Amino acid sequence: MAIVELPSAQTSRIAHLFAGWQNSYRIDSALAGNSPCRVFVDDAGEPRVALLWVHDTFSIAGAADVEGFNGALDGFIDEVIHPAAEQRGLDFFAILGHPDTDWPSRLPELLGHRELQVNNIHKYRFNEALYRKRRQENSPDPPPGFELRGVTRGLLDELERLEEAGGTPEKLNAKIGNYSVSREHFLDQGFGFVIMEEGRLVSSALSCYFVGDHYEIAIETHDENRRRQSFATRVATAYIDHCLARRLIPVWSADGHNTASQRMARKLGFEKVGEQTEHWFRLK
Repeated sequence: MAIVELPSAQTSRIAHLFAGWQNSYRIDSALAGNSPCRVFVDDAGEPRVALLWVHDTFSIAGAADVEGFNGALDGFIDEVIHPAAEQRGLDFFAILGHPDTDWPSRLPELLGHRELQVNNIHKYRFNEALYRKRRQENSPDPPPGFELRGVTRGLLDELERLEEAGGTPEKLNAKIGNYSVSREHFLDQGFGFVIMEEGRLVSSALSCYFVGDHYEIAIETHDENRRRQSFATRVATAYIDHCLARRLIPVWSADGHNTASQRMARKLGFEKVGEQTEHWFRLK
């Protein structure tokens, strides 16, 4: 076969292909065994090219001229990736090529017939001095009637019971499952904060990808009626404070179209260090 899947226990075998990819903690987290992933290669014995699927994004690295792999990629997306993506609730295929290879230019050649779109992922570096300077403007304390809570086993069990009873649709446990290999692994190695209102989840900040002392943050406002009320900033501030107290480095990335996330990054002391080009298309 031109494209085969590696067993999860062998993920580390493709680490050398992704070496040198800067500011990509999603990839590093998966290769370190912290985040669930699937890996597809041209040759299980000696991989020359690897396609890494983490959550909702693919990354490709290695040789960009493996004819068998390249020729099979289009059909593989339709026959294997599309059905699996639907099971995850995804209706798009998003991919980034290793910037130090020919993949960023090769991808449009291979997938251009699929109404390919381009999105630039903004990458940031945390500036602690800038954060502390602005910290007084960004208190994590919620207003009366709301509660800031750390993500614990008790909280997740509580939310699970509410979800089963139909009391809340947020599925925080499922989100953690997208980011961490297990709930127990997240509780042991990761962390997060939420703001609650009368048993309802308003906003959350979770460590989505982590490796070493770098912990990338995933922010979400779950209650549409509570947007633009600083709840996302509050949970993000609690998350960053937690990082600093434990000498961890918070990491931020933002979709090129998500100007709100870009503004929040700057507000919280993150400085843009570059962009990575993502190609994507709708699965039909």
